[in-house]
Amino acid sequence: MAIDFDKIALDYAKSIGYDSIRPAGEKNGNHYFHCYWKATLGHKLGLPCIIHISEKGHITRIHEFEEIMWAKHQISRLNNL
Repeated sequence: MAIDFDKIALDYAKSIGYDSIRPAGEKNGNHYFHCYWKATLGHKLGLPCIIHISEKGHITRIHEFEEIMWAKHQISRLNNL
């Protein structure tokens, strides 16, 4: 059975108070997602909330600056921003 990474990410985002996600790349088998509120999209509000989901479906919130910046670049590239 295939893992639905989008659903896992959205469920997690909602559980921590966000209402939307967008893909933020894939690296070493981990899927990265940006969690955000639709109402604040496009506003500069500090570092984005980035999570990664392992191949097995385990979620980790990213706190390392370099990894956040890599994901932020991927968000722009993948979502034509």
